[in-house]
Order: sequence, then structure tokens, then C-alpha cells
Amino acid sequence: MIIDGNHISHESHRHQLKLEDTKFPFRCDGDKVIGIGKRYTCTACNFDLHKHCGVDPDTPMFHPLMPKCKNLKFCLRPPKNATIAMHEPSL
Repeated sequence: MIIDGNHISHESHRHQLKLEDTKFPFRCDGDKVIGIGKRYTCTACNFDLHKHCGVDPDTPMFHPLMPKCKNLKFCLRPPKNATIAMHEPSL
């Protein structure tokens, strides 16, 4: 949930998260991928989310490591009846 232009409340964390732009790498606590640039952060807990991981969980996302997937969603837990799709890398 957006609180204002620079702060959100996210179901994955108990404190408000502040939008910051960083030049230093961080590990996203959402998708576990290293990021740089815009992130939502909680300095009290050292909790970080990529900006795109901090959006409303029902909003479809794009991730640069999965360019063919256009309908990614942030999930705190695997959905019920979830299946894992395995794709062979293109050579």
C-alpha cells in the first residue's frame, strides 16, 4: 500500500519502507536478487525490496532475468497448486 510518494507499507514487512536511490548493491528480500538503484528500504531492520518488488502484489511485474515472462507477481509464499516451470536456456 502506498502511503505517500516516498513510503509504502508492504505485507512482507512490519515497518514502513522508504524509497531510496542507491549506488551500492543490495540484496532484495523479495526475490533474493542483487540490485542497485531504486529500492524500498527499512534502515532499522536492514530490509530491502527492489522498487518493482515493492509494488502492489497483484500488479504484474517484469524482471530483467526473465524477459519472456510478462505476468510475474510478488508472492510471500508459493501459491496453492503451484507448479514449477523449467525452461532450458537458449544457446
